Amino acid sequence: MSEAPKQTSENKLKYRLGWGLIALLLISAVGLVVLKPAPMSVTQRAQALDAQIRCPACEGQSVLDSSAPIAVDIRAEVLNDIQAGQSNSEIMTTLEGAYGSGISLAPTGSALASLAWWFPIGLIVAVILFLIGVGLKRRLQPENDVVIETKSDKRSQNYRVLLGAKRKLLFRGALFSFALAALYVAGLMSGLKLPGAKTSSNEIPVSKLLTDARNLSADNQEQAALAMYSQVLSIDPKNAYALSEQGWLVSQSGEANHDPALVEIGQAEIQKAIEIDSNLAEARLYLGTILFNDDDQPSQAVVQFQSFLADHPSQELIDAGRSQIILAYKADNKTPPLK
Repeated sequence: MSEAPKQTSENKLKYRLGWGLIALLLISAVGLVVLKPAPMSVTQRAQALDAQIRCPACEGQSVLDSSAPIAVDIRAEVLNDIQAGQSNSEIMTTLEGAYGSGISLAPTGSALASLAWWFPIGLIVAVILFLIGVGLKRRLQPENDVVIETKSDKRSQNYRVLLGAKRKLLFRGALFSFALAALYVAGLMSGLKLPGAKTSSNEIPVSKLLTDARNLSADNQEQAALAMYSQVLSIDPKNAYALSEQGWLVSQSGEANHDPALVEIGQAEIQKAIEIDSNLAEARLYLGTILFNDDDQPSQAVVQFQSFLADHPSQELIDAGRSQIILAYKADNKTPPLK
């Protein structure tokens, strides 16, 4: 038996395997695009939308990346609107009505963005056409291979070897390029990030959220501050500071509305914060105040205030709790440590 038929069969098998691999990659890529990602949480959706909103008071920054007061307000507004059930388009329409169409940072189909999308797609099409062309050429010109295979001189044999090596190299290069392009497109369309890509569009530092929440609370925007603290806890459920502040705001709301159940909920969150961080001065101060004012337990309040003072809190915190500490100590028949 001659080597030519055997070699031809092996080549056919290799090409079939190659085409099978291409089909598998294509199906996998399409699968990544077609499969729907898991629904975004309220926090993730708010962050994604914040990244598409221009900060009115900043230069080239989104409200997600800015600490300007107006950016904080817009973030709180977006979060509240999402929790109220509004769609992204409704929220953007409202913002554009208030700040103009320039408020949107959403991609508008720039040339660079178009190139990033269409280049890999064009590469895939080119590779497919190339591979089809190679297959057609082999079918339409079988006589060339026959002539080469039937020659016995050394030059023809070398030519045949070089031709086969060249075809293998071209085929493997095309296959590799197609695989990269397919995976690239699938990754883009499924939301994957390339190494070194910025992640600020979907993430925001907890420290910035906490700062925003404190500022909102200082401005008597308790509901917006609560939304921010809730956002922090969705990222870090064991953030003792956020738990303490959220509990305090909830308990204050319960006290203002004469709702003991809300006060208890807030108190439970503050106690949980203390369990996580027993040296959190704010939590001790809040819990002592609730025990004294709402639970009428001055002795238990004094215990919390003692721990509060032992934690060496800031003078600002001491001044904020001074009157409550003095009253609790007097109610427990003890000498107040503060004047």
